[in-house]
Amino acid sequence: MIRIRKLNELFDSPVSYKVISKEMGLDTSTFITGFKVRGVEYEAVLTVYEGKMEIVFWIEDTYTNAYGISNTGNAVFVFSTIRQIVKDFDDMLQQYNTEMYDTGLTRKQFLVDTITFSAKEESRIKLYNTFAQKIIKEFPRFKTYRTYTDSDDNVHFEIY
Repeated sequence: MIRIRKLNELFDSPVSYKVISKEMGLDTSTFITGFKVRGVEYEAVLTVYEGKMEIVFWIEDTYTNAYGISNTGNAVFVFSTIRQIVKDFDDMLQQYNTEMYDTGLTRKQFLVDTITFSAKEESRIKLYNTFAQKIIKEFPRFKTYRTYTDSDDNVHFEIY
C-alpha cells in the first residue's frame, strides 16, 4: 500500500529550488538550479538546443559520477522537483519565444519539441518511464516517448 501511495504522490511533492544561472540565447538556452532534499544537495541543468531539452541532474559535488545516485530515499521529492523545474523552464522559454517573436524574429527555436534524459542503473528505468509518462500527461504537445540503449548500457529517453 505504501508503494502505491508513493507512486501516486510521485511528481506532486516538489521542494523549493534556487536558480543558479539562467541564459536565454538565440542558439542555446540553459537553466541551472540547485535544491536540497533531506540534507542531500542536488543540481540540475536543463539545456535547450534546436528544440531539444536535455535534463541532467546529480548530487552536488559528484558530477563526475552523475549516475549512481540511487537509494537516497529521495526519489519522490527529486523527481517532483525536476518536473517542476522542467515546467518552469518551459514556461520561461514560451515567454521568451513570444517576446522574441513580437520583436520581429520569425523563427520559433525556443519551443521545445523533445525532452531527453538518461539512466544507467536498472533500478531507475521504471522510475524514468513513470517520469516520461507524467511529462506527457502534463504537456499535451508531447505524445509519446522512446528509449534506446547505447554501447555503455546507458538507457536514453526521448519524449516527443
